[in-house]
Amino acid sequence: MSEKTGVVEQRCDSYLVDNRGDIGVKLRARTTLELKVRQSLGEWIDLGDGLAGVPEQWRKWSPAEDLVQIDSSSRWIDVHKVIIKRRFSIDGNEVPSSHGSTAVLSGCDVEVAHVDVEDRSVWTIAFAAYGPPDGRRAALATSWKALAVDATLAAPLRGLDRRAMSYPEWLATVGPRVR
Repeated sequence: MSEKTGVVEQRCDSYLVDNRGDIGVKLRARTTLELKVRQSLGEWIDLGDGLAGVPEQWRKWSPAEDLVQIDSSSRWIDVHKVIIKRRFSIDGNEVPSSHGSTAVLSGCDVEVAHVDVEDRSVWTIAFAAYGPPDGRRAALATSWKALAVDATLAAPLRGLDRRAMSYPEWLATVGPRVR
């Protein structure tokens, strides 16, 4: 594989925890309020090498201050992240992340993240396939295959939390402190 074109980002996001898996509210880097709403669930997909789940389609608003009312007694949880962001075309070739999604008509953005939250330290992976709907499954599969053979990600991929779920759903299992 050629030189890696991904980027690394570190930040702390604060998530509203309301025990719903279909809506996510977060303060990205503790500054910009974002809202994500799950639009649909797809059919089960097995990407191989132990990674399988139900693809979800989400819609995001950022900033979302005018869309969300937050009660002062709301529960928030801080999530510290070191994120490795990569972008792949539908054929599994890596594309520089600086290119907009329109530079590649079908593909998949991938985030492998080391996450520290409360007393847990885990690795997570998120895929965001884009392009025509009939090509998204292929984009997911080829992106995962490209990552699975990448020696630089061998340790993080072995340490992944293999339960497929949304961030809001996962954070509800962590047991947040009231802030």
